[in-house]
Amino acid sequence: MKKPIFYIFTFIYLGILFFLITALQSCKNEKTKVVYTKKHEIINYGNTGIKDKKAAELFNEGLKNVENRDFYTAEEFFQKADAIEKDNTVILNSIALMSEKFSNYEEAELTYNRIFSNDTLSIITYINYGRFLVAQQKFEQGNQILLKGYQIAQHLNNSIDPLLLFNLSISYFYMKDCENAIKFIKLAKANAADEIFRKQIEEFLFEMTTICR
Repeated sequence: MKKPIFYIFTFIYLGILFFLITALQSCKNEKTKVVYTKKHEIINYGNTGIKDKKAAELFNEGLKNVENRDFYTAEEFFQKADAIEKDNTVILNSIALMSEKFSNYEEAELTYNRIFSNDTLSIITYINYGRFLVAQQKFEQGNQILLKGYQIAQHLNNSIDPLLLFNLSISYFYMKDCENAIKFIKLAKANAADEIFRKQIEEFLFEMTTICR
């Protein structure tokens, strides 16, 4: 591996760390929506887990504001939804991400831990929290969270989310473990159905292999 000057890769990575919407993917079921950001976070992984009708309505209003990049109003709706339906994983992930958006990192971490105190099988939370830790330069901690999510997904025989693989690769890269970094980014590429995301992965793979020579 080359000497640890990661400015090329870091520049590309930080270039996508803006909390902006790049895609809104709606499944055929109108109740399920997925919002991704340039930060490779998952704002929402479907609202089918929200049982209370009013909470779901408030949550969806929050999503509309996320799409319009009105994050302050979005957070207000998410908080209102949380007040009605406490400890809902989908709602709390969105609240945590809003905290990150406003650089309230301590609150974000508390929210992620709140989720895990009630739901230890949420792969989406492992993705978001692991990515959060890596962004905070807590590479080993982030790696362990992401790796645990990967192991749980395997145990549950779930298809592995390419975002999990992608972020796991990033964590290994910053730990200077090129072998695993390249291994998991290749797996992310193989599992990525979205063409835009796949192209981003290819760019990362190219830079990663160049730096790791």
